[in-house]
Amino acid sequence: MHKINIVYINPAGDIGGAERSLLGILKHLDLNIFTPYVLIPRNGALVDELKKLNINFLIIEPPALILTLG
Repeated sequence: MHKINIVYINPAGDIGGAERSLLGILKHLDLNIFTPYVLIPRNGALVDELKKLNINFLIIEPPALILTLG
């Protein structure tokens, strides 16, 4: 069976309400069907939690202009 890739793009490396929701989704995601990936802008507490869940993640520094928009 072919797994379905899912990419989550998160704007923070720390944990707030949105990140708690994301972690809840990832904890209950059927990894036999889905392969999740999380893109985050910087290292932080979210990385630690993703490692605990054995979830693939990639830290990608956004362009400086995007950082000024939030």
